[in-house]
Amino acid sequence: MFHAQINDQLFPFNGQRALFDLLGSTDKVLLGAPGAHGDNPPTAITLCRAFISERL
Repeated sequence: MFHAQINDQLFPFNGQRALFDLLGSTDKVLLGAPGAHGDNPPTAITLCRAFISERL
């Protein structure tokens, strides 16, 4: 699970996407959410928790 803020002022989204593409796993998800660095919508947190709990 790779969570990225689309409008992140510290880490531009295209760089985050490039990093995601370099991950070697075939079981990966890129979650892009609108907002600035640190703006985590409740839906993003729920999706991250579900992704992790399904794999534990």
